[in-house]
Amino acid sequence: MSDQVYEITGHVHSISDEWKNESGTFSKRSLILYQKEFYNEKAYENYIEIDFINQGQQLIAQVWKGNKILIRFVLQGRLGKGQHEGRAFTSLKGIKVDILEASTPEQASAGIKANEVNDAVAGFVNPGQSQQAPSKDFDDLPFILTIPLALGALMQFLPW
Repeated sequence: MSDQVYEITGHVHSISDEWKNESGTFSKRSLILYQKEFYNEKAYENYIEIDFINQGQQLIAQVWKGNKILIRFVLQGRLGKGQHEGRAFTSLKGIKVDILEASTPEQASAGIKANEVNDAVAGFVNPGQSQQAPSKDFDDLPFILTIPLALGALMQFLPW
């Protein structure tokens, strides 16, 4: 095992079910991390599979599809045997996970990212815009009028 620790940031695309060997001595779950990288003004999608082995699966117990996360991992490799002799197999083993932006299990099952719901409830504020503080003569009427708009935007994300 490598002593070098690497890290990567992205959004959770999917998490596999637990896989166990026949004797039950080895189990793993794989997380696929999604990144969008830009090079020469072109966007490239990048999907990276990271394995969480045995007790390491606890690291992703509270991670959901759509979460933006930072994963620390080590590289592991082995040489193939039998029909795979002459090949090398490399895997990324997750050793630490930090959730940077969270989504809920309900949002994950609907394929919704946390920031999409937050934007809808906040009144459609784009990331590049700043919100102005309310004036001193603030009344509740504008707030009451924006509730149906925010609820309407939120309704599109509900799975029915």
